[in-house]
Amino acid sequence: MMKARIESLRFAFTDIFNTRDDMAKGRVINLTCTLLAAVYNVFITGIFYTGFLTMNDIDISGSGVVLMIPYVANLFSIFSSKALALFKNRKAAMIGSKVFFYFMYIIATTAMPYFVKDPGARLVWFCVILFVAYAAYAPFSPGITVWFYQFFPKDNERRTRYLLLCQVFSSIMSTAILLSSGIITDAVRRSGHQETVIVAFRLLAFVLVLTEVIIQSRAKDFSPDEAAHVRLRDVFTVPFRHRKFLMCMIFMFIFATGNGILNAVRKNLQLIKTPVKW
Repeated sequence: MMKARIESLRFAFTDIFNTRDDMAKGRVINLTCTLLAAVYNVFITGIFYTGFLTMNDIDISGSGVVLMIPYVANLFSIFSSKALALFKNRKAAMIGSKVFFYFMYIIATTAMPYFVKDPGARLVWFCVILFVAYAAYAPFSPGITVWFYQFFPKDNERRTRYLLLCQVFSSIMSTAILLSSGIITDAVRRSGHQETVIVAFRLLAFVLVLTEVIIQSRAKDFSPDEAAHVRLRDVFTVPFRHRKFLMCMIFMFIFATGNGILNAVRKNLQLIKTPVKW
């Protein structure tokens, strides 16, 4: 009975993830990138990001401004079709924009406080660096999503299984890394090197980003050589012709708004009540 169950699970996995064809290889690459992202996102978001801002003298108000930047800069994503149409090799453009984004988001923000000492000036530079990073990446990020969407299985059952497996492995990986990294950080807190550990984790995250990009670039791009011509006004008008899409977006808007408010409150409470000296 147990052997049959294990064999069934193995088949369920290898039916989706294998190297027999380009589509299955793309799913393997996407799963690998998902796992890598689950690891490095632990080090550059959440409590580690809050700690990074705190150790650079960014107060509650400043943190709110910094956390608002992505929402504003991501509005540039409406120019995605226009931006991608400018490049014959769209794959290289998307990969390059991703490397630039994480270089600015991780390396530039980590290095800047060593040169800028005034807390007010640091806040301004944080905002400028993050805005440039998000604004430059926003037009190309949707292209990466579409690029890997082509590897989704066509039938509903296999597609659901694919998404479920990616989510399960990603959650397990990120939880394990978060717990282990938290233990390491707490272990060195008494030695006075906690800030060094946070910076080291951020540098490790960038190495993992580069590893992910190298793996990601091996996925085949099936998009046509000539990008479809999309008018800017179509971005605002076409979605209103699709009721299911609109209903989905309304639901996502409500969820994202509520989640954003709760996260902002939680981060501020962490800054106020957490008795940890970063």
